[in-house]
Amino acid sequence: MKQHDLVSWTAMIMGCASHGRAHEAISLFKQMEVEGFTPNSVTFVAVLTACSQVDTPQSAQLPLQYGFKI
Repeated sequence: MKQHDLVSWTAMIMGCASHGRAHEAISLFKQMEVEGFTPNSVTFVAVLTACSQVDTPQSAQLPLQYGFKI
């Protein structure tokens, strides 16, 4: 994809998270932020879906960085 927008980033993240590719979803989320996009509520649902599938300290910290309480 030549140009990304928030909708395309969110769709890719949710697609990965929904199909067992949680690590790739989290990686895409981080890349999205590096490229200057601000996540919205739908993006957070997608990345939280991915985080719930991964059992690593890094994935547990991601929601906390945005003020989510676990």
